[in-house]
Amino acid sequence: MFKLIMKQLWSRRKNNAWLFVELVVVTVVSWIVLDPVIVSLYDKHVPLGYDVERLCVINFMDFDCSEEEKREAVEPFKIKLMQRSDVENVCLLTSGYPDPQQNNSSRGAISEGVAYSNFQIMEGEPTLQMYGVRVVSGNLTIEDIENGNWPGRSKVMTASLARRYFGTEQAAGREISTYTVAAVVSDIRMRSSSVNADVMIERQPRYYSTFRLLVRLKPGVVPQRFSEEVYEWAVKELRTDKLHVQNVIAYEDAAEKLNGYNGYTNTVRMNTAFAVFFLFNLCIGVVCTFWLQTKQRYEEVGIMRSFGATGRRIVMQIMMEGFLLTTAAVMVGCLAYLQYVRNESLYLGRDLINPRMDWVGDFSIHFLVVSFIVYLIMLIVVGIGIYIPAHGISRVAPVDALRSDE
Repeated sequence: MFKLIMKQLWSRRKNNAWLFVELVVVTVVSWIVLDPVIVSLYDKHVPLGYDVERLCVINFMDFDCSEEEKREAVEPFKIKLMQRSDVENVCLLTSGYPDPQQNNSSRGAISEGVAYSNFQIMEGEPTLQMYGVRVVSGNLTIEDIENGNWPGRSKVMTASLARRYFGTEQAAGREISTYTVAAVVSDIRMRSSSVNADVMIERQPRYYSTFRLLVRLKPGVVPQRFSEEVYEWAVKELRTDKLHVQNVIAYEDAAEKLNGYNGYTNTVRMNTAFAVFFLFNLCIGVVCTFWLQTKQRYEEVGIMRSFGATGRRIVMQIMMEGFLLTTAAVMVGCLAYLQYVRNESLYLGRDLINPRMDWVGDFSIHFLVVSFIVYLIMLIVVGIGIYIPAHGISRVAPVDALRSDE
């Protein structure tokens, strides 16, 4: 059957040549359109390292009051908040907490080419517990880290940063210049618009100059509903002319607001919308082309039927011709695009402080993954364009097919 398929492809080489060129061009354009969309959608579904579904943030505004006045106002308010039946835990946040703050963290470097983001926590606050961070390597507990019970000239880093610098997560006790790694904790992404989990835990003394409250809700409580209901209650409970509740917002809403502010959400939406529009037109164009080409083989199918070929065999043969043509065209198109990206770059995402260590950062794997997705889409589109008309003409009686050509 393979020899017969090759003969058919050669006998129709003029028509197939145009189809081949069209498929090569579509493959290259598909690569350009789909690469950033695939990477962005993948990045969006990489775990943040914490559960945002039950987190809320309470922001405050103050009127030139001292740090002591803020402390006297907020501490009793925290106690009342903890006493609510829908609240699991509450802690103070610095300005360096993940995601909802625009300038959410400072950055440093261990060595040339290995940078990190700082995750600032206030001593004595259960910040890491509320985020669900756990110890991966070392004898310290999360409570020890939160309470500052680790040597001053030591570091606490995430597993991602340990793997990048040491090649392993089991890095507790190892040396970094003049520092020692006190513990390694689970990964946490400092921004949902990137996959950056190279983070160093930085402890800060408890202070009230710039702070927010992080609220962990009990299971079953909807953060959006809680934020709406608790605002009026919070305004009444925080009775001071120096400090006022500005808003109560679900953590994921605050993160989405930031992504909208820095253009990440719009970029992803535009790229996705353009990809959907392109794929729709791809389906229409390629499907119609193969549909017409298949319909023109009416007489040929009649001859095959007169020699005893079954409808199923005819459909399979025409489908295989299309798939072989598509496979060759996609290979040529991908190789053509490879010559371009070898001197440029594949899409790697945004807000990166270090080279990526996952499949996106591996050029060969990245190229193969996206090429396979492009190939799969092309097969589906071409298959639709061939199967429906081929299935129709394969059912026609040989006499009718041959008579229609007279």
